[in-house]
Amino acid sequence: MDCIVGNIRLMGKRALLDTRTSDGRRVATAACARLEDRVRERCDKAGVPYRAETCSPSMREESIARLAGKSFELQIVAFHPWSELENLLRSVPLLYDRSLQPYRSARLQCRSVDLDVLSPMALYVLKNRQDEVLELHDALMVNYGLGIWDLSGLLEFRYNSEDVQTIAPLMVEEYVEKDWPGSSQVMGLVDGLHRCMVARSTGLTKVNAVIASDVPFPLVPLPVAWADVHTYDSKVPPEEHMKRRFRYQTLGDFPVSLCRTSVPITESNFRYFFYRDLGVLGSRGKRDFREFESKRAR
Repeated sequence: MDCIVGNIRLMGKRALLDTRTSDGRRVATAACARLEDRVRERCDKAGVPYRAETCSPSMREESIARLAGKSFELQIVAFHPWSELENLLRSVPLLYDRSLQPYRSARLQCRSVDLDVLSPMALYVLKNRQDEVLELHDALMVNYGLGIWDLSGLLEFRYNSEDVQTIAPLMVEEYVEKDWPGSSQVMGLVDGLHRCMVARSTGLTKVNAVIASDVPFPLVPLPVAWADVHTYDSKVPPEEHMKRRFRYQTLGDFPVSLCRTSVPITESNFRYFFYRDLGVLGSRGKRDFREFESKRAR
């Protein structure tokens, strides 16, 4: 069913990408809307849930306007579907003991989720990073009709650089957090806070995300409210307490019984011992936006 839906949407997007005038884009956008009705009909007929794209083709006009006068180079290198992304996730290690894999036996789903139900796990975002996220989204929409909040697998791409970079859906963990106000069930936003902040600022209410549950290791930070997240111009706040609310305040708080590890738990690693190394998803990957900015200036 995913193939049928994908092929129908690709027809509309191909027509949209081939247009060169505002009138042509309006006609193609209307055609995309009619094709989306076909997608909904096919889903109803097959008895499967219909899921609209978060970033509809009509949003492409906004991206074109924001990128007006800017030069950029973007190339999609490869797309790895959910089955491959799931396998990668199951091999993700903890930062300080790479023999421990938090998602090895976890329940993993890729689905749409309401932004309002997500709980940030950090107290800050960077303004320039949000600008970079929005620019990448706009470039993907202009060149491919693809929004970064609609990913269902791992995307490899080149953006203003020869380096191949990666991006995956947001990473969320569903778990029980004691003393969390309102409900003990938390949807912790493990990776993708800048993308969520940008999505909220553009008026989106839903995003596509990987939802992990039954994860055996607790998260490094405690969840916070959206109102607690502060925006800084360009530099990470210097004080640790300004970055996140740590689960373990002292070495004595660390629950040694939760993990069988040969790695010594020390003052230097106990706070981040359960940190998930999501580098394979591109969360710590190099995204070279600034290099091309200097070329623009010249």
